[in-house]
Order: sequence, then C-alpha cells, then structure tokens
Amino acid sequence: MKAFSFATGAVAALAVLAPFNPQTAQESPTWAKDLAPLVFERCTPCHTEGGHAPFPIESYSDLARRKELVRQEVLSLEMPPCAVASDFGEFCIAKPLSDAHIVMFQEWLRNGAPEGEGAPKPPARTKGWRMGKPDMVLRPTSAPQLPLEGNPVWRALIIDPKHTKPLRISGFDIQPLAPQTVRHALLAVVADSNDKDQWTTNGTLDNSAKRLIGAWAPGYPAWRLPEGVSMVLQPGERLVVQVLLVPSGKVEEPQFDLGLYVSDGKDDIEPEWISMEVEKFAIAAFEELTLTMETTLAKDVRVISVLPEARFFAYSVTVRTAPERKVLLQTYKWNPYWIGNYAFAQPVALKKGTKIVSEVTFENELHSLINEGNRPRDVFSGPGIREEVCRTHLLVVGPSSAPER
Repeated sequence: MKAFSFATGAVAALAVLAPFNPQTAQESPTWAKDLAPLVFERCTPCHTEGGHAPFPIESYSDLARRKELVRQEVLSLEMPPCAVASDFGEFCIAKPLSDAHIVMFQEWLRNGAPEGEGAPKPPARTKGWRMGKPDMVLRPTSAPQLPLEGNPVWRALIIDPKHTKPLRISGFDIQPLAPQTVRHALLAVVADSNDKDQWTTNGTLDNSAKRLIGAWAPGYPAWRLPEGVSMVLQPGERLVVQVLLVPSGKVEEPQFDLGLYVSDGKDDIEPEWISMEVEKFAIAAFEELTLTMETTLAKDVRVISVLPEARFFAYSVTVRTAPERKVLLQTYKWNPYWIGNYAFAQPVALKKGTKIVSEVTFENELHSLINEGNRPRDVFSGPGIREEVCRTHLLVVGPSSAPER
C-alpha cells in the first residue's frame, strides 16, 4: 500500500474515531466561525451559482443539504481537486484541505452541523476575463457534440485567427459558455497536415500538434508568460484547442471563447519546451511500474510551467531537480479528468547542469481507475484510451533581469 493511501486512511480514521476533547478546543466548530471562511476560500471559487462545479456552496443551507456528499469527497481528498504540491509555491487558486481542516469538518458534523451566528458573506464573483480584455477573442467554427450523460470526452477543435502578420502570444484564457461542461484545455499550434475542424482524442494531441503553447483549467490562474517573453504564431498557422468535456445532464452547448493576449514587443524572446518520454513500455496485470525520465540542462533557464502526460493507469507524477531533490511538481493522486495548469507564479531559475528527474508510477490493479473492478490485463504504451503514455514537458526560457509580472 502506498504512503498516500495510508495517509488518506489515517486521516479518515482520525477524523471518524478521535473523540472531541473539550480540553483541547475552546468551543465546537460552527459554520459561521469556522466552516464559512474555509469554504469561501477553498470551495466557492468553483462552487458558485453558474460556475464550473455542479452545485453552489455559498451558504449554510448549500452545505447542510449536501453534507454527506461533501464529507465523502473531503475524506477521500477528491475535493478540492488540487492534489499537487511544489517546493516553489502553489499552483491552485484554492489550496487543498489540511488534516486539521478535515478533522474540524468531521467534528462539525458530529456535533450536529451547527450554523452559529455572524457568518461572513461569500466573496463577490469575478465576472469577465481574469486578465482584462483580451486583444483577440476567438471561437471554434463548429461546436463539439456532447451527450447528456456518460464519461467525460476529449475533443480537439481548430481555431483560425486569420492573421496576416506574426502574432506574439503572451497569454490566453478560456471562457466556456456552459462552465460545467469544460474542465481542462490544451492550446497548441496545429500540424500543417491536419485538415479537420474537430476530432476525438484520448487526452493527448500526439501528431495533431506541432507546437504546444500551454494549459488552462478552472481553479488555476490564467496562462501568461513572463514580461518580455512571447510565442510567435506565423501567418497561416492555426490553433488547436483540446478540451475535456463533461456531460452535465442538461442540454448545453459545450462551446467556449478563447481570449488571446498579444505582445507588441519586437525584442521578445521565445520560450522552448524540454520534453522527456518513455516511448515503449508495458504494465503487467496486477503489477505496479515506475518509469524514470531524466534530462540535464544545457544552459541556465527559468522554468515557466510543467506539463505531465499520462492516462488512467498512472497513479502519481513527481518532477524534481537533482542532486538537490527540490520538487517542481508532485501529484499525490493523478487523474486525467482533473489535470491543472501547472504554471509557476514566478518562473523557477535553474542553473546549467541541473538534472531534471521525472518519475511516473502506474498501477494495473483491480482498483485502478479504468479497470473499474474488472480483471486487469497487460497494458502497453500507445494512443488508445486503454493504453498509456509517459511524458513530461517543461516550458523554459533563458535568464533575464526583467521583473516578472
């Protein structure tokens, strides 16, 4: 059993079995005093009326009517869905709950979920584009089709800016028309040979894209490059957006707007991707496999973001430096349905000669996400939904004395 599973079970057992000791607490937790500030900080950014989550949690009654569902999600560490960490700061807007938060929530339930008095008001919802008005707002010419129910699906859609001069992209954001239907997106430059408007993927663009740009996800800051850095989109080049679409049970159009922020800096430098991959591998039935990828930096760089690629048999991803063992990205529980935008608030400066080590652990057991209790069979690398990939990408740029945004 892994450390994460053990820790989860230990927290759950502590929260359920440990009796409340009045000698160690001044008073029992209430919604007004204890739960509301925490919920507004960690849950409400997505769980707001008309937001990305399936229901709001903006009041005592919102939480009380779903307290058992929330309890299950909290104890399993499924929510907030930001099971990642780094030695270089937080990725998410809403940080994960601590063990102490989970124990407090359990104690609140055990005492009858008291409301208390003087609850703060939920924070005002931010409307519009998070980084201000974009320079360009684009929309796919054809909207993807999404069934009312079923599993999430990945669709890739072409967007043509129809620009006649080079575009220097310094940032982007996405505004879904129906927020509950769009959970994650990758932006890239489409391969020249692709002539489709949209198509289904299995979570990876593979040969459909010739150059990655970045990622977007609700609950994470919008994607933006440092000052003086931009990616050039040449005239005639088109964009492809791979979106993870989630059926909401309602008839909704899973369409979205792509907002591009364009730099006019003629002296901007362009970042580059450092990619690591294990191309061919197999995960035996009822077995665990950890694959290690390494690369050594040939020059001083600033790491802007980290982008792992794996599917449903992956359990965890760790990207670190060596020999210092500083963690760039660690996922406690990999789930391709809950991938974030792993961009640093301030780029991480690394020296020439630093080794980057990425370790991806796969599980092919009865409890693996995609096996769903079926008897495991051998799994191989490949493009299929029941196959696997093992890649890690780092977006980097050279050192600069310019201040970061």
